[in-house]
Amino acid sequence: MEEKKPTPEKKETLIEKASRSLQLVVVGNINGKEIPPATNYKGFAGLYDENVWIHSCIRAIADAAMGLPVKIYYRASDGESGKEEIKKAEDVGKAIRAQSPNEKKQWIEVDDDFPGVQLFENPNPDMTWPDLIDATMIYLEVDGNEFWEIARMGNRPAELYPMRPDRITIVPRSDGKGIKQYIFKLNRKATEIVFESDDVLFFKYFDPLNDFRGIGPISSVTESVLVYQYITQYNKNFFKNDGTPSGYLYTDRPMDEKDAGRVATQWGKRHSGVKNAHKTAVLPFGLKYEQLGVSPNDGQFSDLYKNVREEILSAFSVPPVRVGLLEHAKYDNYKLQEFAFYRATMRPKMMKVASVLTKFINKEYGELTGKKYWVEFDFDEYLGEDIADKINRYSKLFGIGGVTSNQIVEEFGMGEPFEGGEVHFVAPGYLPLETEARASLAEMEAQVRDAQSKWEEAYAERMPEKEHRDDDEEEEEEAPKPKPKKKLERRATKSDDEFEIQKPYPNEHACRLAPPDDFEDGSFRRTKRKSKNGKIYSVIMGKKKGSDSMSEQAYRYSKSTWDVKTARSHCKTHDGSFEASVPAKKDE
Repeated sequence: MEEKKPTPEKKETLIEKASRSLQLVVVGNINGKEIPPATNYKGFAGLYDENVWIHSCIRAIADAAMGLPVKIYYRASDGESGKEEIKKAEDVGKAIRAQSPNEKKQWIEVDDDFPGVQLFENPNPDMTWPDLIDATMIYLEVDGNEFWEIARMGNRPAELYPMRPDRITIVPRSDGKGIKQYIFKLNRKATEIVFESDDVLFFKYFDPLNDFRGIGPISSVTESVLVYQYITQYNKNFFKNDGTPSGYLYTDRPMDEKDAGRVATQWGKRHSGVKNAHKTAVLPFGLKYEQLGVSPNDGQFSDLYKNVREEILSAFSVPPVRVGLLEHAKYDNYKLQEFAFYRATMRPKMMKVASVLTKFINKEYGELTGKKYWVEFDFDEYLGEDIADKINRYSKLFGIGGVTSNQIVEEFGMGEPFEGGEVHFVAPGYLPLETEARASLAEMEAQVRDAQSKWEEAYAERMPEKEHRDDDEEEEEEAPKPKPKKKLERRATKSDDEFEIQKPYPNEHACRLAPPDDFEDGSFRRTKRKSKNGKIYSVIMGKKKGSDSMSEQAYRYSKSTWDVKTARSHCKTHDGSFEASVPAKKDE
């Protein structure tokens, strides 16, 4: 039998990614295979030093970027191991996030001793992380490009250095597989340094006319800046040469050359220059003055200034309050501009920076640790919920049983959870939802009702009817007399404050505004109020059937401060039904 030969194994062909279009771009580049820096960099950088609005806009962006914490996360594992990772992270207070609201995967903040964290905290011996971000954002806003040198110790990154973008030439790969090298050259005569693509981090703002380099916002406002400079120079020359070119002197009388020269010399000495501006002029020989030039207030210079300023702020997407223009800023308007600046301007810019750093961290440490990383700039402080809005939201949630007291304590960092703080409550009255808590509350209510009944009985025994007669005999006659053997009626609801007494207390006058049957059981509340004459009286509030709001049901006037006449008058002004106090008697 013929032996069957083994089938040879098929070798997999490794297919590398490459762009066919970039190959043509590199081949057709007029500069050969190198992409040189922009030739107008120094002019743009000079505008940052010279123009107040460009400087203020770039400074606002750089300052905001420096204030954003940078955080590195790793993706939690799947299954039970991932749940354990998340639980451990929560126990030690680490941040846990999702990249987007719809993402189910959780990302956990790395430990402080993670190499990437250490590198960001101390990028190099001469710079801190804010220094590095400051330089990066200024370079990006001026040139649209920025490059970081990765200094290595062995194969691992040890330090990061920013490089001026006008000193970097990009060398793309001819096969369309990205960038091959970066050439650093201080000037034309200096020796160049060649960096491999793995040793440089490249940040850029997209340029639609360049396949490899970016473009900064300054380039879009160069014309506006020129207008601004012309206006500034004109005004400078105006104040410097104020006397002569702005007008001329003339007279109908004949003057010889000697007199004309003397007048011109005296005029120049007395009225030319900033020091002599707006001095009173005395014109001899019947001379008259005719203005020729344009004053700074003419020619709509003020409007031109504002238009140029607005164009510059618009190019950098910076609101007026961020550059110190507060003339129209109110509190709400200020907050809105700040919020829009961080949301619409800073977040997209920092997402570009963070995406480059994410690729860098994954490339350097992902294979080593077997984890996937994500770098993010934290905007919670600037885009998070306002503290007043947050308090209002949690107050409403607490009133509908959405959160407990301990959850509020934890969220606002108010200390340790307390016993009983896990109970959910519902307004009005903040009644507990849990069964055990309700039972406890019902027991307390029963004790309060029992104590109230005993107090009423004891009061009726010790206070004879005659001792409660008013000083005003006429008013006492108007007060209805108590019927014998009439029990004091009351309806008990949820708590002591909710008692609705059908007859007044023995020490109070009553003013009924609405029948108690019109109100929901358990909705009555008793509060204090001061009248116009300074006397305190009680208000019985309740929720009418079919209504969501509280309404007044009755008033109570203490006999110790209200006489019958005054109480009846007050009740009448509120269209109430008055009933004077009646001493209570013990049941026979």
